[in-house]
Amino acid sequence: MYKQVLHSYVLGPTSMIQLLLFIFLTGLLIWKIFFPVPKPILGIYSRAGKRGIFKQWCMYVLLKWRKRSAAGKEKEVGYGLKMTGDVNKLESVKELGPSPLAIDAVLFSGGSDDGTYLVISAAR
Repeated sequence: MYKQVLHSYVLGPTSMIQLLLFIFLTGLLIWKIFFPVPKPILGIYSRAGKRGIFKQWCMYVLLKWRKRSAAGKEKEVGYGLKMTGDVNKLESVKELGPSPLAIDAVLFSGGSDDGTYLVISAAR
């Protein structure tokens, strides 16, 4: 009886989709009001805003959840010390694939605050 009264007076004749849409739009409005994006420096370079902490916390929780959910499952091992204990085997030249367009490449790039950039690449 109590649930019927609560549903009819508080929520009215709404469906679950309408309720979820209302919650989403209200959350989006609160997000935009309380966590504005700061203006970029010189109109180009973005700055960290108040949303950064929330996003970092969400990513932390997501990664911990995925790690915990995958902990008990058997998975295929990629390249690394879990595949072989020999570091020299990891550093050796690997066979390229059967395609004539196969390439083995490495790219190092970096930049500094004063505008200096370094880009080094090698391929075989």
